[in-house]
Amino acid sequence: MSSNQELEALFKQVNEMTFATQYEQAANLIAQFLESADESLNESERFHLRGKQCFCLYHNRDYELARKTVNQLMQDREREGAFDLNYLHEVKILALALRGLCQYEESITWLNSILKQLREWSEPQI
Repeated sequence: MSSNQELEALFKQVNEMTFATQYEQAANLIAQFLESADESLNESERFHLRGKQCFCLYHNRDYELARKTVNQLMQDREREGAFDLNYLHEVKILALALRGLCQYEESITWLNSILKQLREWSEPQI
């Protein structure tokens, strides 16, 4: 099976697992895939998979691990300059994980930063 086919099969399996609320299993499957993945995965695919893993950790109510994982992902994205809408989704996951940890002020700060970035990105460029 080619790497592209493996990736598509993983996405399908993870989507089915999250639909069935099997978040812990989905997060573990992604972690195993990333550990064994060769260089054929590009940076964008790796970031997307790691973001999906953070989503699964949050929905599994493992807020501390979700916070830690998404923080590391965001640092890696910032280091690589890989900012896209998935980055904003990951910031939202961080804010929600902080809320789950009862860190409300920091959560609100992150959510406000998302709104600010979205407004900046949606303003017409002249």
